[in-house]
Amino acid sequence: MLELFDLDALVARFPEDAAITALKPLARAATSMFSVVNDLKRAGEMMTACKALSQLIQATSARGTAPRRQEAATVQALFGQAVLLYTRATHSRSEGRNKLQITAYLDARQRAVHDRVTALRDGYLAHFGNATGWEEHRVVLALDIPAKKMAFSYPHSSAYIQVAEAVDLDKALEAALPIAQAQSAKVSTKLNLAINALFETHPDFVEHLRQARFDPATFFEADEIQPYLDSVGRLDTDPPTAPRIGGVRPGSPDRPGG
Repeated sequence: MLELFDLDALVARFPEDAAITALKPLARAATSMFSVVNDLKRAGEMMTACKALSQLIQATSARGTAPRRQEAATVQALFGQAVLLYTRATHSRSEGRNKLQITAYLDARQRAVHDRVTALRDGYLAHFGNATGWEEHRVVLALDIPAKKMAFSYPHSSAYIQVAEAVDLDKALEAALPIAQAQSAKVSTKLNLAINALFETHPDFVEHLRQARFDPATFFEADEIQPYLDSVGRLDTDPPTAPRIGGVRPGSPDRPGG
């Protein structure tokens, strides 16, 4: 019979046991790397959708139908979210998780691509620093001297996406995902070894674990439980759960499933 245990809840239950509390940074590293892998996969999904919509817009434009603003805005939103997911996984500092130290694994050409993507996020998408090629703004003074009238106008031109930047992001994702997957496997192995050691040093470790059970019903929607259970022990532990609109139920190490 398959039994499931929440390691964060286990650490919270036995704060006085140094061997068990030593699992906390290992569990954080493991969940961090899995979360990074998930970010990169989602960024890839965003880019797939972005390219499909861009191709559709180009096809309809070739038939004489001008792009709708909503379509163009969706292209930009998909691209911007993909950049965000990539950079928060590989570039942004966070208290919530460890980031992927990707630059140590990139060659010079890959590093240049990575730097361009992060510069786009830092310099334009997040902070509106260098908008060259993306936006142009002017302030124009309009005078009607005979009528003694004056007005200002603010002409602007903006690009929803640029091909070169989209190509860069595709290349960055292609390089980053296998690195993240390898690092995820590495930290999972470390966690596995630590758990094995606890079985050897703690005769009552199973009973400790049973005080920190994980109940999928408190975490997943009903139709997600079986796909999750089927995924346990697979090489690619990424069950096909559905995206949730409106948020997820917060989990708590102090409130494990019984």
